Amino acid sequence: MRQPALGRGAFRDGEHRRDPCARWPPRRALGHQNCDLGDHARSSGGGHAAFDNILDRVTDVATHPGESTSTGSVVLADLFPEDYATKFYTYAGGLTAPPCSQDVTWYVFENVVPVSARHLKALREIEAEAPPSRFHHIYFKAVIFPIMAILIGTAAEHWLSYNWKTLPYTVAVLLLGLLYDFFLSLFPADSDLFVITTLKESADMWHEIDGHVLLYAFLPALLFGDAMVLNTHHFQRSFFQCLLLACPGVIFGTFSTGLAAHYFLPGDLFSFTESMPLCLAFGSILAATDPVAVVAILKQLGASPKLTMQITGESLMNDGTALVIFNIFWRIYNYPNNPEENNFYGTLAEGDVGQIYWGNIIEFFLRMSVAGPLVGVAIGLLAYWWMSNATRKHSESDGIIQLSITVLTAYLSFFIGESECGVSGVLACVGAALVLARYAWPIVNSHEALESVWHALEYFGNTVIFFLTGVIIHRAVVPCVDTSELSSGTPTCSDVNVSFQPLHFAWMLAFFGVMLLVRCVMIIFCYPVLAKLGYGTSPKESAFMVWAGLRGAVGISLAILVKQNGGDDRVGSEIMFMVSGLAFLTLLVSGTTSGFLLKSWGMLGAPAIKKNMIKKVQSRVTANSEAEYMRTCLEENHDMIEAITFLGKLRHRGVEERAQPVGHQQGSRKRRQAVVFERMATDNDAPEKLTSSNMDDELLAAVGARDGGHGGGEHGKEPFKIEDLEAIEAHVQGQEKPGETAILRETFYNIVKRTYWEMIETGHLPRHSQATLLLLNSIEESLDDCHTELHDWNLLEKIINSKVGSWPAEFRREFAAR
Repeated sequence: MRQPALGRGAFRDGEHRRDPCARWPPRRALGHQNCDLGDHARSSGGGHAAFDNILDRVTDVATHPGESTSTGSVVLADLFPEDYATKFYTYAGGLTAPPCSQDVTWYVFENVVPVSARHLKALREIEAEAPPSRFHHIYFKAVIFPIMAILIGTAAEHWLSYNWKTLPYTVAVLLLGLLYDFFLSLFPADSDLFVITTLKESADMWHEIDGHVLLYAFLPALLFGDAMVLNTHHFQRSFFQCLLLACPGVIFGTFSTGLAAHYFLPGDLFSFTESMPLCLAFGSILAATDPVAVVAILKQLGASPKLTMQITGESLMNDGTALVIFNIFWRIYNYPNNPEENNFYGTLAEGDVGQIYWGNIIEFFLRMSVAGPLVGVAIGLLAYWWMSNATRKHSESDGIIQLSITVLTAYLSFFIGESECGVSGVLACVGAALVLARYAWPIVNSHEALESVWHALEYFGNTVIFFLTGVIIHRAVVPCVDTSELSSGTPTCSDVNVSFQPLHFAWMLAFFGVMLLVRCVMIIFCYPVLAKLGYGTSPKESAFMVWAGLRGAVGISLAILVKQNGGDDRVGSEIMFMVSGLAFLTLLVSGTTSGFLLKSWGMLGAPAIKKNMIKKVQSRVTANSEAEYMRTCLEENHDMIEAITFLGKLRHRGVEERAQPVGHQQGSRKRRQAVVFERMATDNDAPEKLTSSNMDDELLAAVGARDGGHGGGEHGKEPFKIEDLEAIEAHVQGQEKPGETAILRETFYNIVKRTYWEMIETGHLPRHSQATLLLLNSIEESLDDCHTELHDWNLLEKIINSKVGSWPAEFRREFAAR
C-alpha cells in the first residue's frame, strides 16, 4: 500500500462533478498494482467499517515514506456503495496526477461512501504536516529567489535614480519579475545550464508559496514600518475620513464589485460568477486598496502630508476590513466542504447546508474589526514599557534591544491577533504601530538607526513581494510557463486547466473600467461628508483618491488562498487571472501616471506664494553673503577695489541725516507716509534689472545712505531717515499678506519643533515625561492653523489650567503666585 494522494488543499474536493452545486470535502486515491480507484467520501459519525483497516494504517504510511505496511486482506466490493453496480457514471479520461498521460476509464458512483470524522481529521493532519514530495530534496535552493529579486531590484533602483525618476520603483520591480519568469521559461527542460535549472526550481517553489505564509511573512513588516512613522496627530484628525472609506466604502465596493462580476462577466468564460458568495469574496479582494502599493507610490512621489495621510490611513484600515469581509463570504461559499469546521473565527453557519445565521456574521465582523485594534494596542503598550526600560543613551545594546522590540512587536501583534485571538491581524499590527508612533519616539536612542533599519526592511519586502507578484502574474495569464521536469519527475508548469483567450483579456480590461467606476461612485457618495471631516477634501484630492486606488500583493495573496483551497482548479485559476491582471493594470496605469496628475493639478511641491518667498530669501542671503564677503576682504586687505567702490557710496551722507524722534518732526504721519511711498513708487518705475549693485543701493538706502542724498546725487532727493523706515513698517503692517504670514508661522513652528527634538536628544527635555509629549503635540496642533497668530503656548496654557484646576486650592494659589 502506498501513501494516499491527498491533493493540494485540505478543503479541496474532487474534479469529478455530477452537479455543479454538489461539492465534497475530500478526494482520496488508493493506488493498486494495476488500477487506481477514485472515490468520493463524506464525513460521518460512524464511518465505513471496510475503510477502518486501511485508514488506520495511513499514519504509518505518511510518517514512514518509502516503506510499506500490511493491511491484510481487503475485499474491494466492500469499499464501494451497495448499489455500485447499477448507479454509476463512466467516461474515458486520464490520471489527474502528473504526467497525466495515461488512458483511464473513470467510474464515478452516484452515492457517496461515508468516512468517520476521526479518519478525515487524521488525513488532514497528515496533509498539513507531511512535506510536499516535489521539493523536499531542493529546499535550500529557495533562498536564491529573494537574492535574485533584491539583486535585480537594486540594479533597477540604481538605474531609475539616474535615468527615469518618474517611474515608480514597485511598478518597475513587478515588470522585471514578469520578464524574469518569462526569460526562465525560454529554456528547455533538458537545459545543461545548471544555474538556470536552479533559478527555475527556486522560482517554482516561491510560485507555489502558501497565501497565508505570504501574508504572515511580508505584511507585518510592511504595515508596521509605514504605520510606526505616521504623524499620529494627522491620523487623529483624519481618522473619521479614513473610517468612512474603510468601512462603509469597502462594504459598498464589495457588493458593487461582486454584483458587477456576477451580472457583467460572462459565465461561459468565468465560471466563478455563477456563485454569488464567491463573487462577493472576489469583490472584497478588489474593494480595498493595497497599503503596500499605495504607500510605496506616495512616498516616492512626495505628495502633501495631509493627502498622503488620508490615502495611507484609508489603505491601512480598509485592508483589515476587506480581509474580514473576505473571510465571511469565503466561509459561506466553502461551507459545503467543511460543515464541521470550527476554528478561531467561530462557526459562521449552522444547521442544514446553505443556512447562514447573519447574527453570527455580524458578531464575527465586529469581533474582528473592533477587537483587533484592542489586541494591537495592548501589545503596543507592552512594547513601549519594555523600550522605556532600555533607554541608556550611549549603550549599543539598548539600541539593538529597542530595534528588536519593534520588529518583534510587528510580527507578534499580527500573529497573535490573526492566529491565536481570532481577530484581524492587520488591524492588530496597525494598532500596535500607532501606539509606538504616539509614545515611543522620544525614548528611542537613535532615530536614524531605527528608521534606516525599517527602511531597509520595507525596501527588501517590497522588492521581493512585487518581484514575486510579477512571476505570479506571468503564470496566471500564461498558465503553462514551461514543461520542464525536476529530478523528482514532476512538471514545473502550473496545473491550470483553463486556457485564457484574447476574449478573457478584453473582459479583464473592461472590468478594470468597472472597478474604477465603482470607486468613483463610492468617493462621490462620501465626498459631502469627507469635505467636512478632519482636514477636509478638495475635488482634486477626491479625484486623485479615485485614481490612486492601487491593488497589489495583498489581493494576490488572497487570490492564492482561493486557488489553493477553493476545490476547483478552474475557479481558482480564473480568480487568480482576474485579480493579478487587475492589480497589474492599476500599478502600470495608475501608478505610472499618478505623479503626472499630481504635478499637472498643482498638488506636488510648494505653492506659488511659498516659492516666491523662497526666492526672496535666496536673494537676501545672496546680498548678505556679498556684503559679508566685502567686509572680510576689507579686513584682510584683499580686493580693495571692490571694497573702495562699496565704501564710496557712503560719501553723500549729510549731517542732516542724524536720527531724531518721530515726535520731534513737523507734519502729520500720514503726509510723511505719502511722501515716502510716492518717492518709492517713482524709484520703482525704473525699468533696469536689479543687479548686485542695485541691491547695495537699496540696502544703503534703507539706512539713509542712498546715492543722490542731500546736496547732490542723481535725483537730488533727501535720504531716508528713521521716521521713514517707521512709516514703511506701518504701511507693511497695514498691508499684511495672510498667505506669506501663514508660511512664516509654519516655518517658525517647524523650527520650534526641531528645537524640542534637539533638546530631547541632548537631555534638556526629559524623554519619559508627559510634558515632552505635550510640547510636541502643541506644535502639531498649532501647525493645523497657521492663519491665526502664534498660539502654541495658548494650547499649553489650556492643558495646564485643566490640570491645575483639579489640584487642591492651596496648590492652585501657590502655582498662581509663582
